[in-house]
Amino acid sequence: MVNRVRRLSLATVALTSAALVIAGCSSTPDGGAAAEDKVITWTNYQGGDANAKYKEVIAAFEKANPGWTVEQQNLAGDGTYSKIVTSQIQANKAPDLVDVMVADIPAMVDAGMLTDLSDESWAARQLPAVESYAESTTGGSTYALVTGLDVIGVYYNKDLFNDAGVEVPTDWPSFETAVKTFRSDGITPLALGGKDGWPINVQMQLMAANLLAGTAEPDELTSGETPYVDSVAWNEVLDDAIGLVADQAYDPNVLGIDWPTSAADFAAGKSAMLIMGSFGLPAIRQANEEMNLGMFALPYGDSGSPRAAVGYGTFIAVPTNATQSEGAKKFLDFLTSDEEYPSFLKAAAQFPSLEGAPFEAFDESATEIAKTVQSDSFEYNSSGGLNNAAVQAIASQQFQSLFNGTGSPRSVLEAFDTAIAQAK
Repeated sequence: MVNRVRRLSLATVALTSAALVIAGCSSTPDGGAAAEDKVITWTNYQGGDANAKYKEVIAAFEKANPGWTVEQQNLAGDGTYSKIVTSQIQANKAPDLVDVMVADIPAMVDAGMLTDLSDESWAARQLPAVESYAESTTGGSTYALVTGLDVIGVYYNKDLFNDAGVEVPTDWPSFETAVKTFRSDGITPLALGGKDGWPINVQMQLMAANLLAGTAEPDELTSGETPYVDSVAWNEVLDDAIGLVADQAYDPNVLGIDWPTSAADFAAGKSAMLIMGSFGLPAIRQANEEMNLGMFALPYGDSGSPRAAVGYGTFIAVPTNATQSEGAKKFLDFLTSDEEYPSFLKAAAQFPSLEGAPFEAFDESATEIAKTVQSDSFEYNSSGGLNNAAVQAIASQQFQSLFNGTGSPRSVLEAFDTAIAQAK
């Protein structure tokens, strides 16, 4: 929604104040302020197309609640955002709703800046994978709504699978068999934008998270307490990644292909699968709207059945000194209601963060994996590696070395350990 900034002259402010005094500042039935003041302010870092997903739900909220309006302030999502929001709250000029970075939540909670939302009806319905953020950041209390989930998995060309007689893999051996089958048929098994680096990071992090989610090792690796060279999980991931290279799972020129080209090649039927997050869907559909597309959870690890890796969408919190805190909670209840949540998720192209939430697939590819998200999902950022800034800075280059034959699992992991040590 386009921000609506009310510009009142000093004279208007004076007249309004006088009118309120005369009227006795009447309250609303739900305990809010008078009708003239029933404005929910919302500071976020998602402008333009990224913010369009809120347009319909805000309009629906205002229609269903006459007298209430929602005004958004869109700030740049750069390094200054958190400082600006913190300053607003500290200066007692807090918005009623605020998008928060998950890394900022612990400090903001310790400083008493955010309202505990654990008793809200939607909080009791959070998926286990979503509750894990609360457990790891605040000891279990919920201080923000995770509006929806991105899913990181394997996009696949259903037509190519049918033509090759390949079933959706349910374990790593069957995934490797699928790779060999497509290669023998002259089809590149896995599209990958190796030139850009980050798509390789997505695959490596997904594989590692499958092994490390729910263990203590991610924090130990991130802090440097456990050396990467001693990580059984990461050694296994890199060994298997080299195995995929040896099986010719990728285009021979994989390090010369960027992300947009890999998405276009996949959409054109030049490759059978693409490991990517749901955030990569627009690039695929832009290249081929009619593609018979599916998505399955990467069957890696020993969980017994494939689990869906999820990434958190936006975190929306209510500052403790918000003027319209009850109105803010009212809006979050409205957004997560069974009547409104499905249409919001469709506009956001995300999956539900709440158990049992109705879901209208934003794309046919989302239908299959949505069931796995609800039944068995885990946090994608559980890899214990790319969460460390020092490792992030060198990860792409190190992973690329496995593809051109200049690196080994040990050399990659030693480089990670050196980077962490130097950053201290």
